[in-house]
Amino acid sequence: MKNLFKILIVDDTEVNREFLKTLIETRESSYEYIIIEAEDGNEAIKILKDTPQIDLVILDMMMPVYDGFYFLDNFKSITGEKYLPVIVMSAVGDTKVVSKAFEYGIYDYFIKPLSTDQILSFELKIKNALGMKTFQDELRLRNKIMENEILLASKMQRRFLPKYIDNQNFSLSYYFSPFSGLSGDYLDYFKIDSDNLLIVLADVVGHGAASAILSAMIKMHTNDFILNNAEDFSIEKFVMSINAELLKLDVDEVIVTAFIGLYNLKTKNFKYVIAGHPYPVLMNSITKQIEFIETGACLPMGIFKDLKPEHNSFDMKSGDTLIIYTDGIMEAKTENNEYFGLNNIKLYSENFAKNNKEFNSESYVKMLLKDLTHIKDDLSIIFLTVK
Repeated sequence: MKNLFKILIVDDTEVNREFLKTLIETRESSYEYIIIEAEDGNEAIKILKDTPQIDLVILDMMMPVYDGFYFLDNFKSITGEKYLPVIVMSAVGDTKVVSKAFEYGIYDYFIKPLSTDQILSFELKIKNALGMKTFQDELRLRNKIMENEILLASKMQRRFLPKYIDNQNFSLSYYFSPFSGLSGDYLDYFKIDSDNLLIVLADVVGHGAASAILSAMIKMHTNDFILNNAEDFSIEKFVMSINAELLKLDVDEVIVTAFIGLYNLKTKNFKYVIAGHPYPVLMNSITKQIEFIETGACLPMGIFKDLKPEHNSFDMKSGDTLIIYTDGIMEAKTENNEYFGLNNIKLYSENFAKNNKEFNSESYVKMLLKDLTHIKDDLSIIFLTVK
């Protein structure tokens, strides 16, 4: 069965339209054609509105009132994202017309009247244009399928996010915003036992499907590790186990930064390891003190076998909020096209502490994001507030 295509011929002269129509229909081809005719650019636009399945337009540029440029000025507002190849016809010597037409993204052109050589190549131009149309339609369909799959995966990724915790002793919440539907950031928290709460914020370098798969892998590994090591949990062993799993993949440039913390609900002591991750901010809404947690750091995971993580710790007190974030905030840009950076994170945090009696994560995020106009990475923030 031959492929069926609809071709719109736009020319103000009936003889020319009939000639092109005959030329297309009488040539041996593996395609079948339905030919539609229009006398000027305005009629062609109307036909395009009523017949959105047009596959190719053969367009005369020189027509009274509504010429070829009228059509080129308006047809994309009808076709939208759909690809529609246009082959223009121009008189001998109208090189400026053809050059200008190419600025509209036309597929090809030919000079009329058609010479013998052009008649021989005319069918090839038609077949090539329709081949490109078929390719673009298939590509658009595949992209649509991929977009739907990414949307579904994104919804599933969000469903696996933890629930907020808010009790008389502490609150735990977060902000999560993927850059491209799927995020390479992994945030989670787990009760290891009745006294200890594990907090994980990992950032797989890059974003998109590959990074999201790696973050899902880290989540599954975290669940398995806790299940098998709850009675004798060690932050160092946990970090080393993730690093070992990443190295097993044997894939170049798999880099994961992470903040791993273990909060003791009774003593309010916080043990942590910073694996190449941005320094968290410790804010106290009562004393208004702000500081970066800068110790307990090691290299990112996924690069070296001998990582040697060593935890550090600090005690949290009433009014303290630990703010853990990925580097998407630091690398975002302001209206002045400047990187937000660590200094602004501290400055904004200080201003927030001075202007707010109690910490509120939604207000804090709103304050941070209000001046960020160029965000090109996943954004994730975890907030742990001691009451």
